[in-house]
Amino acid sequence: MTNARFLVSLLLALLLTGCERDAEPSPEPAETTKPPETMRKPAVAQSQSATRRELLKVIDSLAESSRSSASDLRQAVESYVRKPSPESRQSALAAWQQAHDHIMMWQWLRSLDLYDPVLDLNQLDDPVKHSIWSRLDQYPMLPGYLDAVPGYPTSGLVHMETPVTLEQLNLEHQFSDAAYVALGYHALEFLLTGGDNSGARHEDFAALPNEKLDPLRNPRLRRSLYALQLAKQIDDDTRTLIAAWSQQEGSSRQSLTN
Repeated sequence: MTNARFLVSLLLALLLTGCERDAEPSPEPAETTKPPETMRKPAVAQSQSATRRELLKVIDSLAESSRSSASDLRQAVESYVRKPSPESRQSALAAWQQAHDHIMMWQWLRSLDLYDPVLDLNQLDDPVKHSIWSRLDQYPMLPGYLDAVPGYPTSGLVHMETPVTLEQLNLEHQFSDAAYVALGYHALEFLLTGGDNSGARHEDFAALPNEKLDPLRNPRLRRSLYALQLAKQIDDDTRTLIAAWSQQEGSSRQSLTN
């Protein structure tokens, strides 16, 4: 992932600054004859076109890796909540790290500062809609909005008597403050670690399926259900992100191909 980040950075730098560099004349001896402007322009255009093609190859590879790692994360979380244990939790955390590394690359690509009507849509009216970026990787967050924190053992959505559904979590997400994060990677990370990443954290989860416990009143069951919903949300939103990028008419892709 470090190599991929470096390559994307390098290619973007070449692409975005190519015109500026080409505009700066190099010192030449007085007797040297400069090539006609009509000869230089095609060469510059060809160079930029080649850089764009290479950049698209890297991003398309990143797209496939992002889709795959989000799917792996979903499967790892499903395995964890079926049988919570130190080993299955570590597997889920490892999958989280891999998938989050990939999504961070997409966040970095947002430095192009392009508006995408699918990915950047925010709608406060019913139904509430958050941008893909907010849904996936909103940070910083207020941990106590989700679950217990030191001094507040019954705080957060985990201890509320509300349905653990994506529809409800979407409403709770950034309800009255940007730090009220209820969706995405960082919400899932806090559920898995409890903030201090205690080795006994798996004991705070109930194995699924479980028909004996009340999903509105049992925090252990609610954590498992919540983690399961977040893993699904991350996987689905990543697929939406990749689909939007892959469309030839998408604004982000067009910016690099035109």
